[in-house]
This record gives sequence, structure tokens and C-alpha cells, in this order.
Amino acid sequence: MLKRQLPLNLALIFFALVSAFAQAARATEKPIPSELLRSVVESAKGEDIAAFQRTLRMTIAAAPEHNRAILRHAIGLRPDWAAELLLAALFDPPLTAASASNPGADATPVSTAAARPHPGGRSLAQQAPRAPTETPTEEQTPWSGEAELGGVARSGNTENLGVSASAEVIYEAAPWRHILSGSFDYLETRLATEEQAIEAEYQFNYDLTERTFVYGLTHYEDDRFSGFEYEITASAGLGTRVIDEEQLTWTLAAGPSIRVFREDDEGTTEAVPGARLNSDLVWQISDTAKLANETELRLDSDRSELENETSLTLQIVESLAGRFSFSAQYRSPVPENTDELDTTTKASVVYGF
Repeated sequence: MLKRQLPLNLALIFFALVSAFAQAARATEKPIPSELLRSVVESAKGEDIAAFQRTLRMTIAAAPEHNRAILRHAIGLRPDWAAELLLAALFDPPLTAASASNPGADATPVSTAAARPHPGGRSLAQQAPRAPTETPTEEQTPWSGEAELGGVARSGNTENLGVSASAEVIYEAAPWRHILSGSFDYLETRLATEEQAIEAEYQFNYDLTERTFVYGLTHYEDDRFSGFEYEITASAGLGTRVIDEEQLTWTLAAGPSIRVFREDDEGTTEAVPGARLNSDLVWQISDTAKLANETELRLDSDRSELENETSLTLQIVESLAGRFSFSAQYRSPVPENTDELDTTTKASVVYGF
């Protein structure tokens, strides 16, 4: 009986020592000024997590020596938001002293998506630049998008020229962002061999903090010369905005995926699990020029796929822009009589709205 009780007694002693050290550490902390906590308490009564996170960050910036105590106090006030508050503490940048001079002044709801658009995938990274407005409107529509039409040249599995048309629609209302896009390529060789490539994608983002978000997407592809009759890829995961400046943004996203496909020669549908990693870099060179680069890596038990696209968009007039892009897509392994590398070059006119 004594041997059985010994491990239990040691565990109880260890727990008591840990609790004593924790209480001693908290006892040595300086008390948090009541005027700082007042704004946190008032903001916690609402149901707007973005406003609460903003108030919390401003309070910590005003008294950084109390950052842990303020965070513990905030989690105690709203334990249902504990995960989001911890993510904000880990990834969101600290506020400047100027913005934190009055922590209670900005306790109103803040729409981070409306304040500055963030790249959320292939569509937003390629969006045409817009001319700055002299008098910003108080209310902006959550809808935006673009339509693109131009010429395309492909090499790899087929050597041909043709036309390409694409469109996307974006609905952005913090903390949600919905992106629906589609494209159609029609190409023809000298021997009149037609090629059609159809792609469609839906993606949503939900902002957890100003820098972190969760995403979900579904991508459909029907490319006659890819060796597959069709491919559908679905993925969900976590993303973070590593760089989030006015002129430069860099977004990373990763998560599990599943690929459903049918090969032309077999005619059977298969589904394989995998993973997806996406890197999205956008550089606003000037008010009328934007350089974007997106890299996407998709891995599963049957195949690895790497796709990279670089585009330069130059604004012509307020809603009209020209775009030149080059993309390379590598797949391995692929069906017989199919090349692993495809390249696509496009020159097009873009209408943004």
C-alpha cells in the first residue's frame, strides 16, 4: 500500500510546489493600473472580438511591463475568446506608443479588412491596382472584382497559341472574405488541334486576428492536355500575413487537402489525401504598377505538384490595366505520354470594378 501511495504523494508535492512558485511569481508582479483595465473590462462586455483585441493590444502597448497580467485578465473576462486572444498575442505586431497613448479611445469595432485589403489567394494577388481617390467615401461597397481578356501561349504538353478569359468576384466583410474565380483558355495549333482549359475556384477566409486567418477552398480543373479528365482539390488550414505593409504584403497558408481526379485512359475516379502550402507575395511598386508572385505546393501520396506564377500589372486608366504574366507548373509523376512541366505566358487587358 505504501508503494502505491508514493507516486501519488510525489505528484501532489510537485503540484503544490508548482502552484506555490506560480503564486509567488504573481505576487511579485506590480498591480495593473485601474485606468488601464477599465477600457478592457468595458470592451469585454461587447460581442465584437476585433474591437476587444484592438483595445487589448493598445492597453498592453501602454503598459508593456504588465503584458502577461493584462492578457491573463482578458482571458479571464472572455474565456470563450481565449484561442483568438492567444493567437493575437503571438502574431500581431505591437502598437506604437503614439497609438497607445489613449487605450480607451479606440474601443469601437475595427474592420481590418476594410482598412487595408489583404491578399487571400491567387485571385487577390493578381487584382489590378486602382487609382487613389482624392476624397475617400465613408461607406465602401463590400463587392469588388475584375474581368480579364487576352492572348495566351502554352508550352510543354502542347505548343499552341490562343485566347484566355477570366473573371473573379470578391465579397469582403470583416472578418469574412469570399473569392469566386474562373478562367477559360481556348488554344489551337497549326494542325487545328483544339485545346480547352477550364478552371474554377471558390475560397473563403475568416480572420482570427489582424494577421492570422483560417481558409477553405475548392479548385476545379479540366485541362484536355494534362492527362486527366478533371481534377478537384479541396483544402482547409491556417494562414498568416508575415508582412503586412502598404507597399508590400506576404501571406503564407498551409493545411491538409484531398484531390479527386479521373484519368483519361482509365475512366475511374480516385481520391487521395495530401497537403497544400501557399506563398503569396505582392509588391505595390507605385500607384499604377504592381508585381505579384504566387507559389503553391501540393503534395499527396500519388503526386507532387509545384506551381509558380509571376505577374506585372500596369494601370492604364482608372479601371483599366494591362497585365503580363508567366507561370510554370510541374507535376510528377504524370500519366503516360504527358510532360511533367507546362508553362503559360499571358498578355491581357484587365477591367477592375
